[in-house]
Amino acid sequence: MPDQNDEFLTGPDVDRRYRRSSQTRWRWSKDPELGFPKPIKIKNRLFYRLREIEEFERRMAAASLNVPVATA
Repeated sequence: MPDQNDEFLTGPDVDRRYRRSSQTRWRWSKDPELGFPKPIKIKNRLFYRLREIEEFERRMAAASLNVPVATA
């Protein structure tokens, strides 16, 4: 359930954040082992919750260091 304080990024915002193409974002979303956040779709546009993107980044950073991540 979306929180009123949720911030959202568009697909192109996410692409710019990682300096990757929309094709890469699509591949990441299809890889269940990667655990990339699922978007919500509104009128054929994809939106990603910023807090989920940040949580993904924390998990990826921790995994690169082999450190367990605390989840909320």
